[in-house]
Amino acid sequence: MPFPSRTFKRLLVAIALVSSLSACVTPQGIRLARSGPSAEELADFNARNLLVGAWVEPGGQVETPATTLLQPVPGPRVIVVGHVMALQALDADDVDYQNYARAAAGPGQRPALDREAYVLTSAGRTAVRTAGVTGIYSQQNMAEVPRDLVDRIEFSSAFGTAMVGTYGDLVAMQVMPLLGPWLTHVLCRKREPDYAGCLERYATGVFQSSDGREIDGRLRVVEGGERIDPASFRRVLPRTDSDVTGAAEQAMRSE
Repeated sequence: MPFPSRTFKRLLVAIALVSSLSACVTPQGIRLARSGPSAEELADFNARNLLVGAWVEPGGQVETPATTLLQPVPGPRVIVVGHVMALQALDADDVDYQNYARAAAGPGQRPALDREAYVLTSAGRTAVRTAGVTGIYSQQNMAEVPRDLVDRIEFSSAFGTAMVGTYGDLVAMQVMPLLGPWLTHVLCRKREPDYAGCLERYATGVFQSSDGREIDGRLRVVEGGERIDPASFRRVLPRTDSDVTGAAEQAMRSE
């Protein structure tokens, strides 16, 4: 699935080969663009996620590189966990910023970053792959790459991305009001010895920021879908029968 520059005008969340979301972010939340979820579905998503605080640093023993160049903002966020593809460097003209501004803010609104701040913050953009079958289809979303993370990420080569569908490190990207889509955290790095073990702690996909539940291309919660911790981005494992029994027994002992 190609992603030319004009596609970056709005968030593109591809959940299935024939299902996609096209939207921008505003201070009130996710705004409908030309196609995608209905106004009711967008309003429902914003209501579910409006009172969400800004992102916090992931906890745990393992270092999780995070950008310090963006000021976290409260409000509805879309969280995408996936693998980076090739890095697309910024062009010398204003096209990149114009595309970013249209993605980050609606008509008559100003994005959080002006052109100077954008150039100082973004090193380029990349696609973040959440799923796919090599040579058939790929579910991916475009994100800006902060300058303080670009050298800490192993990207796929342009040839590998285009011809054989290879991908790089596991990352978290977030779509935020007036900031737009940015890669914010590096979760698993391929060159680390425990890369395979690290991957087991995460689920790739698209999630809402209020409770980490997976959402589809119409911003609806996926029943039976994956769930993550919105702070650490790690997979939240479903409760088993033994978990429920143990919790009940513990509650009885505490009475």
